[in-house]
Amino acid sequence: MCFSVQVDIDLKKLSQLYKADINEKAFDHFKSASQKDPKAYKYVEDDGRIFTKIWSPIIIFHKGKREIRPMRYQLLPHFCETSKYTRINPKTQRKVEVKNTYNARMESLLSGKAWQKPFGNYHAILPTLSFYEWVESENGKEVLQFTPKTNEHMNIACLYDNWFGNDGEIIQSFAIITREPEPEVLAAGHDRTPVNLSQSVIDQWLKADMNSPQEHLELLNNPYRPFYQHQPAV
Repeated sequence: MCFSVQVDIDLKKLSQLYKADINEKAFDHFKSASQKDPKAYKYVEDDGRIFTKIWSPIIIFHKGKREIRPMRYQLLPHFCETSKYTRINPKTQRKVEVKNTYNARMESLLSGKAWQKPFGNYHAILPTLSFYEWVESENGKEVLQFTPKTNEHMNIACLYDNWFGNDGEIIQSFAIITREPEPEVLAAGHDRTPVNLSQSVIDQWLKADMNSPQEHLELLNNPYRPFYQHQPAV
């Protein structure tokens, strides 16, 4: 599980680094929406750290080119009737919000109801600097910050979806794909790692509908593996 990450929010830098256009229209639409509903449309702050339901720049492939646009961290599936993903609690028979769609386990991409359509159609890359995880320590639980030893960007593989409300509202949201941990992450006490792709396969990943699910699974099964150093989160 990856409950928080630190992303690069410098759009001009990201545009150059990833050779991606900035979708100014999408960012202007987000600014307008955030003025009307600042709680639902909260953008990442200057430190770059995002938690669930925070909006972040993310990279997709659109109309034949890479594009940077804002999306919400915590995927809202297209099939939801409202802007919250809910289910019926079998014990209470009441609706409860499903809050764990910020991570997509690689093992469930073909079977999970929320993941099936995005996995076949909507892939993204999150330009990430660090990821944060809870681990057990001598003093109880603590949060560790994991960063590539080389301090390079991580190209975290993501799924996204498009939700359309009856009033014309559109929410684009994403989930980070995770897999079994890298050895140094496991040694530090955590059991999952975000999937980090090499620069050479970014386009192959982003072109979700141009490759087969098995080809995409093969990419996820062969991630880029920098050595992750860690330290207690500040």
